[in-house]
Amino acid sequence: TADALTYITYIGCGISLLCLLITLGFLVFFRSSLLPERNFININLIVALILALVFFLAGIDQSSNRDVCKAMTLIMHYFFLAVFCWMLCEGVLLYLLLVVVFDSGKTYAKRYFAFGWGLPVVIVAISFGVRYDEYGAYDYCFLTHHKGLIYAFIAPMGAILLINLVVFVIAMKLLLSKVIGNRSTLSVVKSGLRGMGILLPVLGLTWSVGVFAVDTLSLPLAYIFTILNSLQGVFIFMFHCVLNEQIRKAIRTKRKKRQQLKSLEKSTGTSGVGTGHHHKGAGKKKHEGQDHLAPSSIGMHDIEHGRYRRIDMDHAGSVSTQVTTLKVESTVTNADSSEQI
Repeated sequence: TADALTYITYIGCGISLLCLLITLGFLVFFRSSLLPERNFININLIVALILALVFFLAGIDQSSNRDVCKAMTLIMHYFFLAVFCWMLCEGVLLYLLLVVVFDSGKTYAKRYFAFGWGLPVVIVAISFGVRYDEYGAYDYCFLTHHKGLIYAFIAPMGAILLINLVVFVIAMKLLLSKVIGNRSTLSVVKSGLRGMGILLPVLGLTWSVGVFAVDTLSLPLAYIFTILNSLQGVFIFMFHCVLNEQIRKAIRTKRKKRQQLKSLEKSTGTSGVGTGHHHKGAGKKKHEGQDHLAPSSIGMHDIEHGRYRRIDMDHAGSVSTQVTTLKVESTVTNADSSEQI
C-alpha cells in the first residue's frame, strides 16, 4: 500500500509539474496580450508551486539523512508559503481593482515581489530559529505538530485563505449589484474571480487535507491529498490556458497573421514570376520598336541634334527596364519662299 501511494505521488506530481510548466510557457510567451500585473503575479505563483513540488518529490523520503531532511523541510516550508503569499497578492490586486480607483499607469509589481518572496523568509526564519530541532526530526521530511511547528504553516495559510475568501465575497457582491461600470475593469474582475474560484478550493482544500494527513498519519487522507496535489497543475493549466479567453484570442491572432504572411509570400512569388515574363515581352517589343527610331533611318538633313541612350537595370534578377530617349530638333529653311515674297 505504501508503494502504491509512492507511485501515485510521483506520477501525479509529475503530471502536475508538466501542466504547470506548459502554463508557465504560455503566460511568458503571450505576456504582451495579458494584463501585466496579474500575469506577473500568476507567473511568480506558478514558479513557486513548481519549485515546491520539485522539492516535495525530491525530499519527502529523505528521512534517513537528518541534515538533508532538515534542509528539505526548510525549503518546502518556504516555497509552499510563497505559493500562498502570491495567492494573497492575487486577492490584493482584485481588491484594488474593486475599491481603489483603477489607474492603469500605476504598478505595484515591486511591492508584490517583495511581499510574495519576502514574507515567507521572515516566517521561516522565525520558526526555524525557535524550533530548529523539530525540522526533519521524524519519519518524514515535513513540518510536524510537535511543539506546534506545523502552525508556522497553518496560521499564515489559514489567514490568507480567509482574506481571499472575504475579497471573493465582496467582488461577487459588487459584480451582482452591477456597480462596476468600466468594461475593462469588469473583464479583469471577472477573470480574477474565476482564478480565485480555482485557487481557493484547489490550494486550500489540498493543503488542509495534507496537514491533517501528516498530523494523523491517516492512509485514506494521504491518498486524498496525493490525488488533490496531482490535480493542482491540471486545474491551473485548464484555467490559465485552455479556458483563458485572452490567450485563446492571442493564439487566434497569431495564427491569422501566420496565414496572412504565407498567403502574401505565395502571392508575391507568383506575381514575381508573372512580372518577369511580362517585362521580357515588353522589352522585346520595345527593342523591335526602337529599330524604326534608329538615327540611320532618319534623314540627316532633318536632324540637327540627336541623342540615343539605353539603360539596362536588373531588379531581383528578373526585371529589365529599357529607357529610350530620342530628341530630334529639325530646322526647316524657307529661303526660296522668302525670296518669292
